[in-house]
Amino acid sequence: MLRAAPSAAAAPLAGGVSVIYYRFKSGLSWDAVRISGSALSVRDLKAAIRDKCGLTGADYDLQLSAEDGKVYSSDAELLQEFTQVLVARTPRLEAPGSSRRYSSKHRQRSKSPQRQKCYQSEASPFHETKQQQEEELAMMEGLTEDEKLDFIIRQSTQKYDSVRFRSQQPRPDGPPPAGYTCNRCRVSGQHWARQCPGLTDCSGNRLDPARVQRPSGIPSDFLQILPTKVDGAYLMKDGRYAVPKMDA
Repeated sequence: MLRAAPSAAAAPLAGGVSVIYYRFKSGLSWDAVRISGSALSVRDLKAAIRDKCGLTGADYDLQLSAEDGKVYSSDAELLQEFTQVLVARTPRLEAPGSSRRYSSKHRQRSKSPQRQKCYQSEASPFHETKQQQEEELAMMEGLTEDEKLDFIIRQSTQKYDSVRFRSQQPRPDGPPPAGYTCNRCRVSGQHWARQCPGLTDCSGNRLDPARVQRPSGIPSDFLQILPTKVDGAYLMKDGRYAVPKMDA
């Protein structure tokens, strides 16, 4: 695609005003910046392009280059009038407020003695201090090779003991509320599940909760109370046994 270029004559504008032509690499049309003399520095041309295009960002810089690829790297270099330059926006590494500067400041702050002390105080259970390591070495003095190996194995397993990772939640004291039901014996409001004595029938026999059958969903009018336990009988809440009347 052909791009519009400045006039071939490149003559001064009316009134003897000189210009420098510029075009963004991502654009198609040329524009011009008026200058009062016969030359303008790269620094001043960048400032003029920023003002004319309304570029206020501080995280990038403008890179000026000629059409043959030459880059104007020095801000003090002078550009003659009617020069044609290409403009490109490039990231400014030392820009105030840029992410690079923020990350470097953040790294410096993270290395401060106060933050180092904070990290040490919040060390994981796997972290050993130098004093703990010296104590372990002192305990290994005078041991044989086999005893040292056993000692190392015990110390390594203690670090990964499941007790170190259990959450210690406070347990309630006193009698449970009336709405609390033990999930083992299904008795409400008498004891906590950890204090459950187990299931007992009316004769005082201890029963296995996993083997007890409850008459869930069967109305009491359809049940026949039994004096003794039989195979397949249901255990009632009062500890007596019952079977369906149709099976009695």
